[in-house]
Amino acid sequence: LTRLDLAGTWSAADGLALTAATAGGRIDMPQQGLTATGVAVEARIPAGAPIRVRFSMASLGQGGDHGRYLVPLTVRGSATVTDERVEAEFSGSAAGEGLVLTVEARHRLADDTGSADLELKPVVFSSDGGLQPWQLFPPIGRAVVQADGTIAASGRIAWGETLTPKIDLALKDLTLVTPQVALRGINGVLTLDGLDPLSTPPGQEIAIGEVDIGLPLTDGLLTFRIEPPSTLRIDRARLSLAGGEIAAAPTAIDWSGGTQQITLAARDLRLQALLELADIEGLSGSGRLAGAIPVGVRDGAVLVNGAVLAAQEPGVLKYDTSEAPQALASAGDSAALALTALRNFHYTALRLEIDRGADAEMRVRIKLDGSNPDLYDGYPVSFNFNVSGKLDQVLSRGLTGYRIPDRIRERLMQFQ
Repeated sequence: LTRLDLAGTWSAADGLALTAATAGGRIDMPQQGLTATGVAVEARIPAGAPIRVRFSMASLGQGGDHGRYLVPLTVRGSATVTDERVEAEFSGSAAGEGLVLTVEARHRLADDTGSADLELKPVVFSSDGGLQPWQLFPPIGRAVVQADGTIAASGRIAWGETLTPKIDLALKDLTLVTPQVALRGINGVLTLDGLDPLSTPPGQEIAIGEVDIGLPLTDGLLTFRIEPPSTLRIDRARLSLAGGEIAAAPTAIDWSGGTQQITLAARDLRLQALLELADIEGLSGSGRLAGAIPVGVRDGAVLVNGAVLAAQEPGVLKYDTSEAPQALASAGDSAALALTALRNFHYTALRLEIDRGADAEMRVRIKLDGSNPDLYDGYPVSFNFNVSGKLDQVLSRGLTGYRIPDRIRERLMQFQ
């Protein structure tokens, strides 16, 4: 302490009544990994009545072996102390009140148990010069390079022999962009029943407008749970691609490190929609595709390893040769023959092989078997094409018509 002031009165009837004030104090709580500095306390200690305390902390933060999950908070509050219990209410803020946390707590002295109700006011992230997650949660670092949207939380933490949290975390219109993946339009309310390590009950559900892994996956719905110490257990995942469905079988992902793998099953993808995403002028087609898309995560990079989509039935592929690039149109007799065949190509087999490396570049190989009935009396031919580029740049088209499921919207309404 840098200062302690005491004042008091005494009477034969009431006994001693004191007022105590401190400033510039420091409190270390090694078991909780907390340190408070700039502590000021004013306590009124009347004879025969509850003690009333007002307090403030210039900085309350984590340190030591507990790491630093949250930036230090500036805290102000008050408490009432009796022989049986302590009741307190206080608020903490950071980042110019971009983060505001309010707490109402009570503790029974006889059995050393209690609980606290907490509320995290809506925190608004903005990539347009506004608040970003790393400013509040240092461990995130630059893993999230851009964030937009809102988070909020409310719930209760009870303590006694064990710590028992039950906190609802709301995610509203949230966008998170990492160097390798972008998630847009995240909406949902998650229930946390463990904080260190993090855990949830089964049946957590979020909606995701768009998942950017190099393929335009949209309208996502994810059911999952988090198991300590570091496992994301996906019970069900459903997304849309090219008018069809992408689904994942139940799987577990350990985010603590190593290569993680998940295989997405694709069905009923419209060839025309895929061609439109590839944005090749003059190319159109009919038919539907199905297959498997293996997705890996290694050292923060999202990889597509040997995805295969094949036509479910014969169809037609047409290419308006007047739209062909000049370099292709003048590439020689073989290219001219291929362009002529593709004007009205009736395929019996169509296969797309897709890879995405750590450089985020998509590489697509197209294999075709079939014929053009207008060329050489429909003589059967085969083609192999290679296409590469950052096809994920067209993802912004995918959010058109995106709608949050009603049950998720209703839970979010609790945080309005």
